[in-house]
Amino acid sequence: PTDVILVDISLLRSASPFAGLNAQRRMGCAAPAILYVPRLTAQMAADVFSLGVKELVLKPIEDDVRLAKLAEFVAKVETERNQAAVQENLSKTQTNLQRRLEEMTTLSKIGKAIGGLTDVDTILAHIVEAAVYLTRADEGAVFLVEEATGELVLRAEQGMGTQRAAALRRQLTRMWSIV
Repeated sequence: PTDVILVDISLLRSASPFAGLNAQRRMGCAAPAILYVPRLTAQMAADVFSLGVKELVLKPIEDDVRLAKLAEFVAKVETERNQAAVQENLSKTQTNLQRRLEEMTTLSKIGKAIGGLTDVDTILAHIVEAAVYLTRADEGAVFLVEEATGELVLRAEQGMGTQRAAALRRQLTRMWSIV
């Protein structure tokens, strides 16, 4: 990818001094541009802004001054990119922290809600509901092994329906018998 585009109008032979920069922009290159010009007309100024030129340098200019301006410009571009990356990481981190806070709040509410319950099925229903929410799943279920028969029994489900739950129970039973 291109980091910086340097355009010296006095060195171009094209009828349109911005043809090369226009072509770069059409190809999707969004790299910042420095424009070196001996003079600037009103039309050129309008083109400069529409093409996203970030720095305009009037000529004549000594090579050491040109290099210093280029180094300063590149440093500024790198700083802007680093700041954008830091901002993006910060935004992602904030989103993740918000999600974790929601999860912790949900778990706390579940703990409070089921703390006073004594009915196992109600407790399991709350647990399945929370698990589906926290994992962003479409469905969830809790199967327990019936001690007397050794069979899996559906004790709580959300989003499955009886047919899907029965099919899952058969599949789990086959897997359980292999182990």
